[in-house]
Amino acid sequence: MSSIRLRLTLALLVPVLLFFCGVIGALSLPQADASFHADGQTLQITTMAGGQASPLSHFTIGDAATIEASPDLVIEEPDVVPTYAAMHSLFGRIGDLTAALSSGELVAITTAGDKISLHLEPRSLRDLPGVYWLQILCATTALVVCALIWSTVKFSLGSLGFILSGAGFALAAVAASIYSTRSLFIEADYFYFLSVMNGMGAILFGSGLILFLWNYPLPLWPRFSKCLALFSFTAFNILNVSEVVQDISIARYLPMPVMLVIALVGLVLQWVNTHNKAAERLIVRWIAVSVVLGTSIFILSVALPIVLGFSEPAPQSLTIATFLLMYLSIMLAVVRYRLFDLERWYLAIWAWMFGGLAVLAADLVLASLLSLSSAATLTLSLAVVGWIYFPLRQWLWKRFFQREGKGLEQWLETSLPVMLQANLSGQSEVSVLKQVAEAVFSPLDVDEIPDTYPRVEASKNGDCLFIPLTSGGSLRMSHAAQGRRLFSERDTAQAKFILALYQLTTSSVTARQEGAQQERQRMKRDLHDDLGAKLLQLLHRSERSNQPLVREAIADLRNLLRNRPTENKNTLRAVNGWREEAEVRCKDHQIKLDWQQEVVPAPINAKSFDNITSVLRESLSNAVRHASDKSVRIRINGDPEELKIVVTNQFHGGQQCEGNGLENIRNRMLDAGGVCAISQNDKEWQVRLAVTLRD
Repeated sequence: MSSIRLRLTLALLVPVLLFFCGVIGALSLPQADASFHADGQTLQITTMAGGQASPLSHFTIGDAATIEASPDLVIEEPDVVPTYAAMHSLFGRIGDLTAALSSGELVAITTAGDKISLHLEPRSLRDLPGVYWLQILCATTALVVCALIWSTVKFSLGSLGFILSGAGFALAAVAASIYSTRSLFIEADYFYFLSVMNGMGAILFGSGLILFLWNYPLPLWPRFSKCLALFSFTAFNILNVSEVVQDISIARYLPMPVMLVIALVGLVLQWVNTHNKAAERLIVRWIAVSVVLGTSIFILSVALPIVLGFSEPAPQSLTIATFLLMYLSIMLAVVRYRLFDLERWYLAIWAWMFGGLAVLAADLVLASLLSLSSAATLTLSLAVVGWIYFPLRQWLWKRFFQREGKGLEQWLETSLPVMLQANLSGQSEVSVLKQVAEAVFSPLDVDEIPDTYPRVEASKNGDCLFIPLTSGGSLRMSHAAQGRRLFSERDTAQAKFILALYQLTTSSVTARQEGAQQERQRMKRDLHDDLGAKLLQLLHRSERSNQPLVREAIADLRNLLRNRPTENKNTLRAVNGWREEAEVRCKDHQIKLDWQQEVVPAPINAKSFDNITSVLRESLSNAVRHASDKSVRIRINGDPEELKIVVTNQFHGGQQCEGNGLENIRNRMLDAGGVCAISQNDKEWQVRLAVTLRD
């Protein structure tokens, strides 16, 4: 199997050989010691000695033959004549003049009756006009692009179609460059051969374009597309060479728009089949711009005017250069350059392209419908375009494409609330950034990967965007806008802003928590120094019967000031601790405690533990104060899902007054995510608590 270097070397030999063959072919054409050009309905001659143009009447060959000096003798493209008979007549007259020049028998007769003997002179590179070099360089460049594709891209029907279309364009352009820039003289058979090669190259270009657009980036019915391209190439070449249809506009120019329409049907199908495939969809977009840009100018300015016959076609030697733009831009899509950087220019490119085509179309329509001079037609075209088309285009652009008032404000409105809420609820960095990424970019998928990226960056083809995490690893987003587009440089900048905004909100939440913690520490010190000292003093001075109550107050203060760990606890250990504390309090107040528990060990977070501890103390305090039979009953049932507590005591009857203690019970249970029910009848007071253990 050959290396890429060898394949590339062999492939580049083809455009080099084509270039030299084209130059040699152009230099081989005969040239007289005078130049000719058309001026309206007359043929003008300019001699090398005189330097002044004179209108010609006819040519004479020897003493007998006479050929009319008509302007079609210097026509650039022979197939713009109406019929094949007229084209062969043109070839015959030019061939006779060429033969007479070579034999030294050609004489030009001016309208004033002057005779100018024409002599054969060698043609040099300086005699080749600029439009010749333009065409030969476009053909060579297109073939170089095809050589690069052939030598570097894996073979497929799509790449084959692209290469065939490039070869067809190069063949047509080289043939046209030779005969369109002749000085008038060319052998009849050589002229006919080059004209046929030009037509075959155009048909090969169209057939290759069909095969390319029906198979790239996705292969759509490969067998059908091959048959379609082969049928187009065979049928239209037979129509061209056989001359069954005498109308040249139908035989040679009508196949061009027909094949373009067939190719564009494949492009539309590519668009439909790349739904939710952002990378392939962007390639289709760029190919669409390239194909329409490269072919529409030629079709509008050359092919359609000839087929419809409503205006003079534009010079093919200039319009053929637009095909080169197509090949250079399509090459970007074929070799998969970073096309997502071009995505934001997509609408602007279409607007620019169709804007120019609309101006060109307006000028052609006015030129064909109005019988005015060229200056008047140009003035009217500028007026119509400036006063009607441009204002209408701007209004449509603002109406359907611009979205005023939406930008940074809408972006912040979408992302900032999500980020703040997630930060305040204590969610992890991954969870916060995932929520914000889904809100801003709407990717198909967001996941955490172990790969570490030093900064926010997108993948080479733009299908993924990576955000580095402070904890290690990265966050990967795949296919923005639910797969409808790729990530662009703008998305990368937004992701960087998201990361900076997250760090800012995290710092603000951390600062707030640190400030609250410092304030709590100050309050603890004040309570310990002031209230603690007074309670100890009260304990020593109070009567013996009141000392248990003071000791409870001191114990509550110590529990309040104690720095509790934030890690989860075990429900069984927590329940046992509550039981020990309840037994001590009931013993001090000479209250009988009926404690029953059935608990399955399960984790309980510090927040729920603190709230339940406070609620149990307040419930037990109420029971101690109001128990009529000096007894309290506590039932605790717990499983891995939920913890249920019931505190019951007998009282003397009547309605107990709900004070701050009962309100505190309800608030703490609400803070712990649980429910609380307080009920009473004539002789019993009951507090029911239920807390969900799982987050």
